[in-house]
Amino acid sequence: MALLVADDFESLEAGDIEVLIAGFGGHCAAGLSEVFGTDWADGAIVEALGCGEAAKRMGHSAVSWDMLGPDAFRVARQNGWLLERACAAGLDRLAASDAEAGSNLVESLRVYVACGGDANAAAERLCQHPNSVRNRVNRARAVLAMEDATDKQLFAYLSMIFL
Repeated sequence: MALLVADDFESLEAGDIEVLIAGFGGHCAAGLSEVFGTDWADGAIVEALGCGEAAKRMGHSAVSWDMLGPDAFRVARQNGWLLERACAAGLDRLAASDAEAGSNLVESLRVYVACGGDANAAAERLCQHPNSVRNRVNRARAVLAMEDATDKQLFAYLSMIFL
C-alpha cells in the first residue's frame, strides 16, 4: 500500500492515476480522498483507505471519494464510533429477536436491503414467498420500534445498519 501526499493538489485524470498504479507492479488498488488541508490529514487518510478497500472489493484499480456513492457511509460507519454504535444497536435488536423467536430476520432483512427494498426480488433470493418477506419487514418494524415510520424511513434505517 502506498500513501501519496501533495499540497495544492490538482485533480488527477484517470490516465494519470493508471500510470501511478502501474508503477507499483502487480495488482494495486488505489483510494483517493478529497483534497484537504494539513489540519485534516487524518480524515483524508481514512477516506483514502476506505476508497482503496472499495476499489479492491469492486475490482477497480482506483476509486475516489466522489465516486464512492453510498459506500462512503460504509467507510464512515467503520471509522465513526457513534455511527457504528447506532447501527450495531439496531442490528443487535434484530439478532436478539432472532434468538428469542428462532427466526431469521437478520438474514432476510440483509437480503431485502441488498435487493433495494424489493420484497419480490428478496423472496426469490431467499426461496420464500414475497408475503413472507413483507411479514418479516413488518416484524422488524415492531422490533426496531419504528411502527410510525414510513416504508422509506424504515428502508433507510435498515440500509444503514446493514452497511
